[in-house]
This record gives sequence, C-alpha cells and structure tokens, in this order.
Amino acid sequence: MRIDGWKAIANYLGRDRSTVMRWAAERAMPVHRIPGGQRGSVFALSEELDAWLAVRAAQADEGAADLEVIPASTPAEERRRWWRGRQGRGRRVRTWMLWLIAPAALLASLGAVALQNSPQDEPRQSLPQDPTAAALFLEARADWAQRNPASIATAIAKLQQVVIREPGFAPAYAALADCHLLSHEFGSAAPAEAYGRAQNAIDAALRIDPGNAAAWRAKGFLDYWWRRDPSAARVSFEKSLAVQADDAQTRFWYGNVLIDNGDFAAGLEQLDKARLLDPASTALQADYA
Repeated sequence: MRIDGWKAIANYLGRDRSTVMRWAAERAMPVHRIPGGQRGSVFALSEELDAWLAVRAAQADEGAADLEVIPASTPAEERRRWWRGRQGRGRRVRTWMLWLIAPAALLASLGAVALQNSPQDEPRQSLPQDPTAAALFLEARADWAQRNPASIATAIAKLQQVVIREPGFAPAYAALADCHLLSHEFGSAAPAEAYGRAQNAIDAALRIDPGNAAAWRAKGFLDYWWRRDPSAARVSFEKSLAVQADDAQTRFWYGNVLIDNGDFAAGLEQLDKARLLDPASTALQADYA
C-alpha cells in the first residue's frame, strides 16, 4: 500500500512527523521522493516500512537503544495504541524488547560459537537455509545485475524479505548494500539516502560475519566515493580481496577507485584481472574503454 506524505507516514507508524523524518535521514527508513514534485513530497510503501521495522527489530541491541522497537507484525492501529500506552507500561515494553532482542542475541551467540568451533578454511554459507529465502536471494542478485531502476528496486524488496526470513544471513545484507549503492547511480535515490542505507546494511553484514568479502567491497566503495578517504578505501578493498581474490566486481570497483585517485598502473592491473574473471561484463567493458 502506498502512503503519501510525511503526516500519513507518521500516522501509519504511530509517531510524530519530526520523528519519522529523523528516522528517514538517520536510520535509512525507506521513504521515496517524488521526482519533479514539490520540496518535501514523499511517499512510502507499507510493505517496505514493515520490512524495515522487522529488520531493525532483528538487529536491536543495547547499542541501538535510542531507536525504540516497534512490533512490526501488528496492524498499524495496534502499533499506535502500543506507542500511546508505552509510558505507563514500562515492564510490558521491556518484555516486548526482550522478545524482539533475544532471538537476535541468540543468533549472534550461536554464530560466534560456530566460528570458534569451525575450521578456518570451512566455506561460508552461500545461500539461506530457508528454501523460499534462497530462491528470493538468487532472484534478487539477478535483478541487481540488470542495473536499471526497476530491477534494483525489485532486488531491494526481495532482499528485505530474505533478511526477515533469515536475519542471520550476512550475504543478504551485503547484497542490500550493493543495491543501495546502485540505487543512486542507476536510480533516483539521493546520495545521502542511498549511501546511508548501504552503510546500515554493511554494518549488519559485518556484525554477523566480520570477514564478509562483499560487505568489505561495498565499504571500500563508500570510503572513497562518499567519504573521499582513499586510504580507508584501499584497506577495505584489500580486506575483501584477502577473503575472495577471484571476485571480478571487487577488482572492477577497486580499479576504478585507484584510477580516479591517480594510480593508473595499479588501477589498470585491477581492471585487467577483472576482465579475465568476467570477460562478458558489459559494465566492465564500458568502464575499461
């Protein structure tokens, strides 16, 4: 369902207008700006808001206490009643938060134990265990590869469903970061909106799997093109390649960064390696030319 305007979005979430505007700016809440509309003309999709709420709940921990937890599975009116009565029901609020935070904490602790007890060379999980989530993940990656506004938006929607079904699957968050990066380059998302959402997804992926190569690649992109920090970008790309040296996308992006920063020889070397790994890539061929 489409929700038009900040006031309607605030009513849907049971919050005031300034709060939802802050969440959109600081917490990557999915809000779309209307091209060619008046200043501040926005809309949101209820399914995207519900997915965002579920993801935030799954990621909730002590460090995110400033973002109040909203039960994402309840209807809008129930959410509003829940918010209105929260001040006089401190114990009940704490119970809600425990129910929402405990599964995420359990996943994190189980992941830590698995990493400690697993051989270093054991391959990482490449697909979600849930069959529906696995199918959505593969479809989303194919949509992302098409690199057009509609396919990127579709990929984001599918990946949001993946992280709801399997919140401990780091590659889905890394893939979301990739999609948000391209939503500015190939879509209408503003840089702050696209890159802010990408950073949130990167943070989630690295919390689950600190060695996720795709997340480090996306971080390298942001380090250079958003923060203009060549040194940090180099570190991030090198970390990504240390985990997965045969990734054409990483070498492609790294090569572009090196060339833009004036290191032409090293940049062309990365692009040559990327071409060997993925000779059919039209995007790579265009940038190389």
